Amino acid sequence: MKFKRNDLAGAWSASPTPFTESLKIDLSSVKRMIKHHIRLGQKGVFVGGTCGEGPWLPNQTCESLYRQQ
Repeated sequence: MKFKRNDLAGAWSASPTPFTESLKIDLSSVKRMIKHHIRLGQKGVFVGGTCGEGPWLPNQTCESLYRQQ
């Protein structure tokens, strides 16, 4: 997918990664969080470690998070 500058311009949010009690990424919460940010008019959301949890997330976990729709 090719983006134009205007496609990416605007407010983006750095959001914490939601976890379950067993420390797995809570994918249903991620989907709700993304929908919430869209309703707020955010242009994009940074996920997967932007609030300090990134170094502790295995690469495979991050990849599955990025592929969620």
